[in-house]
Amino acid sequence: MKSLLPILIAGALAKSATGQNEIAIDLTTDQYGSESFWQIDGGGGSYFLTGSGFPDQDAPGSYPQATRFVDLADGVFNFCLGDAFDDGFCCAFGQGSITIIHVASGTVLFYTDTFSTDIVCTQLQFPLGRVQGQLFLDDDHDCQPGASETVMPGHIVQIFPGPVFGLTDATGHFDIPMPNGTYTVGAVSTGLYPICPPAQPVPVVVTDEDPFPQVLLGDSSTAKLDLMATAASGPARPGFQVHHSVFLTSTSIYPTGPVTATITLDPLLTFISAEPPPDGIAGNLLTWSLPALEAYEWHPIHVHSQLPPDPGLIGEEVEFAVEAHQTLFEPELNNNQHTVHTTITGSFDPNDKLVWPEDVFLLDQDSVLDYTIRFQNTGTDTAFTVVVTDTLSEDLDMASFQQGAASHPFALTFKPGRVLEWRFANIIMPDSNVNESASHGIVGFRIKPHLPLAAGTEVVNAADIFFDFNPPVRTPDARVVAETSTGVDAPLRSTISGLAIYPNPAQGRVVLSLADQGVIAEVRLFTVEGRLVRRQPTALGRVELDLGGFPAGTYLVAVRTNHGNWLQGHFSIE
Repeated sequence: MKSLLPILIAGALAKSATGQNEIAIDLTTDQYGSESFWQIDGGGGSYFLTGSGFPDQDAPGSYPQATRFVDLADGVFNFCLGDAFDDGFCCAFGQGSITIIHVASGTVLFYTDTFSTDIVCTQLQFPLGRVQGQLFLDDDHDCQPGASETVMPGHIVQIFPGPVFGLTDATGHFDIPMPNGTYTVGAVSTGLYPICPPAQPVPVVVTDEDPFPQVLLGDSSTAKLDLMATAASGPARPGFQVHHSVFLTSTSIYPTGPVTATITLDPLLTFISAEPPPDGIAGNLLTWSLPALEAYEWHPIHVHSQLPPDPGLIGEEVEFAVEAHQTLFEPELNNNQHTVHTTITGSFDPNDKLVWPEDVFLLDQDSVLDYTIRFQNTGTDTAFTVVVTDTLSEDLDMASFQQGAASHPFALTFKPGRVLEWRFANIIMPDSNVNESASHGIVGFRIKPHLPLAAGTEVVNAADIFFDFNPPVRTPDARVVAETSTGVDAPLRSTISGLAIYPNPAQGRVVLSLADQGVIAEVRLFTVEGRLVRRQPTALGRVELDLGGFPAGTYLVAVRTNHGNWLQGHFSIE
C-alpha cells in the first residue's frame, strides 16, 4: 500500500464574479484519491481556492468525483493539479483524469489523463471572448446573408495570429473562443474568393467592451461541381457482422445530377443488409440509384456484412470499395472512389483509431491520411450521448481537414488546442449485451500532413470516447512514419502498429516490446475465441512470456502501456 504524505490546505472565496466565467472541474482519481488536490491562484500569487479530501478506495480503478463549479472573476489564474505522493494518478493504481470546462460555452479549457508527476499546471484567462459570424455566398453583393443565398456549412475558418481554427455549422455560422486581442479572420480558401468585404482576412478586436465581435464573410465560389465518396469500417472479427458507412457528398455550391453508387465487398464478406437497400445485387457488387445532391448535401449508406467464423482469418485484410458518379460534367474524378482496408482482429479492444496508409506514409506517393475512430458501448445500459474528441498532432494540417463517413448523425466542432469534437446526441446506442450488432459506432476524416515532412517523422494521434457521463475511453495510438520509397521495394505496411512480437511462430516463449521504447504495464493473452488465458502486470520495456503448457494455435495479445494506451497483435504457437 502507498504511504501517505500529510497535507494541510486552506481556502478562501473569490470576489463576486459575473457568471460568464464559471468553470466546471471534473476530477477522476485513482485508488488513492486522498493524495490528489487542485488549487487556483490569482494574479500576483494571491491565494484563491482549493479542492482536496477525496476518498481512498479498496482497489485500483477510476473513481469520478462530484463536479465542482467555480465562478471566477475577470483576470488571469493559475490552475495546478497536485499529488502528495508525487506519482500522479495513473498506472498501477488506476487511471485518473481532470477536465476543466467553460460552462457558458462548453469549451474544454484543460484536460489531462497522463498526470504522473507531483504537479501539473495550466493558465486560465477571463473573460473568454468569442469571434462569431457567418460564411455565405453573397450573390447580390449587399454584405448581408439573404434568405435565398447559400450558406457554407463544414468550411474551415482561421484566425491569426495562431492560427486558430473553427468550423462553420449547418447554417454557415462559426463561434471561435478567443481571449482579448487584435486578430484577422477569414475562410480557408477552397475555391472561394471574397466579395464583401473585398479585402480578407478581416480585422477583428476582442475587448471587455465587445467580447463577442461579429464578422460576416460574404464570398463567391470558383469551385467546380464535385462529388466525393468516403467510407469508414467498423471492426472485422471472425463470425461477427462488419459495418461500413459511406458518405456521398457534394463539396461545392452546385447541385449534382442523379447519383449512381457501386460498392464492392471483399470475397470474404457476405452481404446481409443496407440502409437504404441497394437497387441491385450481383454477388458482392451492390448498386444504388440515388437522387441528385444539393449544395453541400450528402447521401449516407450503411452496409452490414458477415465474416465466416474462421479464426485462421485473423491478420488477413478485407477490402471495401465504393465508387460514385453523377450525370453532369465533373472536372475532378479522383475523389469519386474510396477503398477501405480492414485487418481482421480478435474479439477485444472495441475502441480504437486507425490510419491509412498504415504504418508508413510514402512522401513521394501518398498525399492524405484517412483516419477512422471506432467505438462500442460495452457497458450495461443504453448510451444516450457519445462524444468523440481528437487532439490533432502538430504534424497535421488542420486547414486541410475533410469530414468522412460516420455511422450515426453528429455535430462537429473545433475546440481550442487543435481538438476536434464529434457529438452524437440522442444516439440511443444499446450495450453489447443487449444488441451486439447495434452497439458499434464509427467516424472518419481525411487530413494532409504539414509539408515539408522530414523522412522518419512519426505522426501519432489518439482519440477519447465519452459515453454519457462516464470517464473517457482512450484509444490506442494511430501511428504512421513518413518515409521515401526507394522505387524498388516499398516499405512493408505492418498490420501491427507500435508492438513487436517475436519469434512468430513461437516455440516455448514469445517476446513483446514497444517500438517507442516505452514501458509495458500489463499483458493480456487471449484465445482466438476471445477467452482470457493470461493476465500479467509488469513494468518492463521488454516482456518475455513463457508459453509452456499452451497448445499449438493462434493467440491474441494485448498490452497496456504506462500511458494507458492499448496495442494488440497476434502470434501462433507451433
